[in-house]
Amino acid sequence: IRRRYDVKVYEEFVIKGNTAVLRCHIPEYVREFVTVTAWQVDEANLTVENDLFPTGELHIRKVDAADAMSRYQCQTQHRLTGETVSSPSSRKLTVRESFAMSPRIVDSRRQVRADKGLSAELPCAAQGEPVPVYQWFRKVRGQAVPLLPGPRLLQLDGTLVAVTDAGLYTCFVNNTSGSDTVDTELQVSGKRV
Repeated sequence: IRRRYDVKVYEEFVIKGNTAVLRCHIPEYVREFVTVTAWQVDEANLTVENDLFPTGELHIRKVDAADAMSRYQCQTQHRLTGETVSSPSSRKLTVRESFAMSPRIVDSRRQVRADKGLSAELPCAAQGEPVPVYQWFRKVRGQAVPLLPGPRLLQLDGTLVAVTDAGLYTCFVNNTSGSDTVDTELQVSGKRV
């Protein structure tokens, strides 16, 4: 039985210069069968792969007033029926100035799974004023070891893109008003690709 579903993108408030996180809200009764396949900004497909996460969230980095004027739309596909459903296209970001505010992590994952030999994206997006500084650590024998960019690691604002090394990773964000942290466990499985 084919059951129609609609998807929505709700308005998000974001502090200028921070990372906005837009989510495609899929009804619970079809969620396990539906995947976010694309995001459109002003009716054009978004091409920057690192902004769309496998879980469907869209990260818009270094938000400014122009981002608030754009129209956002998510596109989904039902994996059993092949049906494609898009959200209405509308303005979804309210960008505001802010007073000093301690950073608060607004998007992360407790666990990320990846295939051996492939890179994995560990999201970490925070809101704060001034704009928070991000730093990633890996727990090694109980010690937090700072991660430095290199051939196996890339940091895009808060998002860590790593060639898969299983373990516990910590995203640390701070500014002059305070700090916040979150841990993500990276699980690696399967044969090396």
